[in-house]
Amino acid sequence: MPRRALAPLALLALTGGLIGLQVARSPRADAVDEGVADDGSSPSAEPAGDASTGATAAASTAPSAPPPAAAAETPCTPTDDLVLTPESLAELGPCLARVPGTLRLELDPSQTALLLPALESVGSLEITGGALETITAPQLATITGDLSLRDQAALQSLSMPALVEVGGSLSLEGLPSLTNLDLPALAVVVEGFTLRDAPAMTLLRLADLRGVGDVLLLEDLPALRQLSLPTLESAAELAVLQTPSLLGVNVSELPEDVPRRFETDDAEPGSAEVE
Repeated sequence: MPRRALAPLALLALTGGLIGLQVARSPRADAVDEGVADDGSSPSAEPAGDASTGATAAASTAPSAPPPAAAAETPCTPTDDLVLTPESLAELGPCLARVPGTLRLELDPSQTALLLPALESVGSLEITGGALETITAPQLATITGDLSLRDQAALQSLSMPALVEVGGSLSLEGLPSLTNLDLPALAVVVEGFTLRDAPAMTLLRLADLRGVGDVLLLEDLPALRQLSLPTLESAAELAVLQTPSLLGVNVSELPEDVPRRFETDDAEPGSAEVE
């Protein structure tokens, strides 16, 4: 056959081959060209709803904030017993508000005044040493344990005007110069109340004292002339001993079945008028 007659046939065969190649392309290639994954979804886009799910997953896997740390102990916020010397008392006294345990004050022999301006509550309070003439704690409202004060020969005034409750015992002994016991708000002493060996006391008035869990003992108060406990409603016993100068006692709210003892130096009944 002549060469010119074969040219159209060759062109037709070449065109058919190209068409065949296009038809033979894999479905995956077509899908890639169209931006569609095998499963019918776009490979570059997240499935519907994945944005919010992803945010939730990120939030759930993010590290959680650590729990708040427990309050650290500082010099002004002790967590147990505390012993103060004159130096540490000068530093901490103005900021010391609460002592869960025993507060023990070991004072210098030259110290004549003790002021605890910020103290509001304490487990127990013990004071040793010093030549104190005054003790003042204007904010102290609660002593959960004992209040113990002994052998302070120069002490003239003990003032705790906000003190409402002593959770243990209250013991004041060996205070020969004491003339002012300022406890106007004291309402409850859970255990015993003792005031002994205070020969300068002439008047004792506890206007709000309602209850003493054990014996209320007043002993060796030779100058005491008036005793006023107008709201006292309960005590294991009221014992007023060695008070030869006592002229008047007001315990008008104390039930008659509460034992009472009033004795002078020679163990004879005193001449006090009891209301």
